[in-house]
Amino acid sequence: MKKKHLCDPDLPALFRAADSASKTGQRSFLALVGVDLALLVLGAALSLLGSGTLGSASSNAVIGAVLLFIGLLVTGGLWLSDFERVWYGARAVAESVKTLSWRYVMGAEPYSHSGKLDEVDKRFLADLDEILKERKHLSWTFGGELANEPQITEDMRIVRALGLGDKKTAYVTDRLGEQQAWYALKSKSHVLWERIWFGAFFLAQLGAFLSSICAIKSPDKPNYAGVLAALSSAFLAWIQANKFHELAQAYGLTAHELGLVREKAIHIKSNQDLAVFVSDAENAISREHTMWVARRDR
Repeated sequence: MKKKHLCDPDLPALFRAADSASKTGQRSFLALVGVDLALLVLGAALSLLGSGTLGSASSNAVIGAVLLFIGLLVTGGLWLSDFERVWYGARAVAESVKTLSWRYVMGAEPYSHSGKLDEVDKRFLADLDEILKERKHLSWTFGGELANEPQITEDMRIVRALGLGDKKTAYVTDRLGEQQAWYALKSKSHVLWERIWFGAFFLAQLGAFLSSICAIKSPDKPNYAGVLAALSSAFLAWIQANKFHELAQAYGLTAHELGLVREKAIHIKSNQDLAVFVSDAENAISREHTMWVARRDR
């Protein structure tokens, strides 16, 4: 029985390599940011413990200073590292390859069924090569075992050869359905995390304010304002690093846009209609990724 579905593992090796590199870059970048902010807060807290405000334990001050120095090194590592650039650069490659792959599979421009298959294959591979050259500084992240895998997989050829009805179902379900569900879930998740982290930021800032008021009234008591201010700054920096608000809006808008595109699928009556439909849908998806990369580049 012929395959009627196409999933991410069935796409070109370049997509899978770039997708893996992007996820690794994202995890590494956010891990470094989290460690850096944690060191900043802990260093400030231990420095306070050893300052005489909460006691005379000089060891706490020494440990605090060491943590702040390590945090300084981590900050330098963040500045020099390529993790963020790999994160969004490799994601741009992965999504561009994915878009071209679905155009190829569905016979949309510029990979129409009217052309000879070998010529279409050459055009597709040339386009993949062009994408790779545009981000050649990231090519070192695309190595490994996937480098030996095919760029036009057997599953891609099988789905391309399907009849109109099966191809339409595969695209609406495996591409639009999956993509819309992913955007909707990510939008909801980012809204939730923004509220959680902003709430933590507000409470830390409020605590810093109340602690400073208490210090004015009772100067002989411990003043936690500095630590809480550092904590609130860390929460704010984490929110900005993850761009919860911006991404929630972008993902939500794209999910609705894809929903509108999907409604047009009922009007597909020919391969030409399918090709136009796919082009419109892929353009909508590409706009979101282009805007995302532009935001990261700023």
